[in-house]
Amino acid sequence: MKAILEWSDMGSLSTTAPRTSDWTVVIPAAGRGSRLGFSLPKILYPIGDKTILDQLLNTFETLAQHIIIIASPSGKSPIEEHLAARSSITGVSIAVQPEPRGMADAILYARDIVTTPHALVVWGDQATVSERTCRLCMVAHEARLNAQLTFPTFMKTNPYIDVQREPSGRIKKILQKREGEITSTVGENDCGVFLFNSARLFALLSEHRQTNVARGANTKEFNLLPLLPLFDDGHGSAQTLRVSEESETLGVNTPEDGRAVAATLSSNSRAEI
Repeated sequence: MKAILEWSDMGSLSTTAPRTSDWTVVIPAAGRGSRLGFSLPKILYPIGDKTILDQLLNTFETLAQHIIIIASPSGKSPIEEHLAARSSITGVSIAVQPEPRGMADAILYARDIVTTPHALVVWGDQATVSERTCRLCMVAHEARLNAQLTFPTFMKTNPYIDVQREPSGRIKKILQKREGEITSTVGENDCGVFLFNSARLFALLSEHRQTNVARGANTKEFNLLPLLPLFDDGHGSAQTLRVSEESETLGVNTPEDGRAVAATLSSNSRAEI
């Protein structure tokens, strides 16, 4: 079984719909928009005429049974108010991460709420990943009996993340720019979307919460990315879908990022007309 799939490898899966009832989407969104000059949770930052949260809900509300947003204590009420204004939205709940201790720590606060066999984790500033990419990753994940991890990537210049692999394609290590680990000019960058076997995800997070395996050298946070190699046993448990558009890797950390994301979404909307 191939470790890295191209669009051409998807075959009949490209027209298959995921089993919505088997999926929960988890959105770690406890971060504030300090670098954006924004006083509310970053996930409420406006991108064009919508917030990042609106974009994520539009992408995932038809793909999963349940969406869980992980908020900070101060961010819970503004997010609740925003959701209340979207009267049509259902199947969304909020959990609270009491202290900012990293993305892996945030995801653990969804452990007692996730009841589905599969969980899709998407960063709370990742507004450009497409519904098509997520849907294809979901059906590819469902199609493998031993699936523990599936995620999309793009070969990118000046990557923020770089997936290091063994010659077989097995994941060896995940390097992060914010931890001062990336020195190469081109790398395999993720799209901020990761699909897991739910039981395996929460078992590994619980096991390593107090270890240094996933502790950032600079940030000291409990991170998810360093744990990804543990999901790859080299026998089809981990698989990657290689996307064709760099725009699907964009996150929102600065006003410049916000403008780039808005331009991308506007361009995508025009292309669909």
